[in-house]
Amino acid sequence: MTKPLFSVIVLCYRHFEYLYDAIDSVLNQSYPNIELIVSDDGSDNFPEEAVNEYIACNKSSNIKSVKIHREESNVGTVKHLNHAVKIISGEYVIALAGDDVLKDASVLEQYREGFEKAPLDCYIEMAQTGMYDDKLQ
Repeated sequence: MTKPLFSVIVLCYRHFEYLYDAIDSVLNQSYPNIELIVSDDGSDNFPEEAVNEYIACNKSSNIKSVKIHREESNVGTVKHLNHAVKIISGEYVIALAGDDVLKDASVLEQYREGFEKAPLDCYIEMAQTGMYDDKLQ
């Protein structure tokens, strides 16, 4: 049985020094059915071609779909996320800031298990966060 599609939106704006770490943390997930969306909030220097190439070279068969979304101009975090959510295809969705990473390869599977155990009227699941420095220490 195929597991539901899980959409992961990586949101970024201007600062891209950790973007590939965020993308890697999605590409390294063990969950078998992932849609990856990288969404930029109107940066004038978003490296779209490099991001597309990086994902194409590093993705595994569990990445079923990749979308790059760009705002024409900066609209702010809330509108940016709302616009990105409109293009997802997954049953489950998480948003990840472009300077954040998922803790380990099992994060999406843990979310899915949480939703399957939750009451039917549960629409939001929260996670613990950890604070790290720029070396992920």
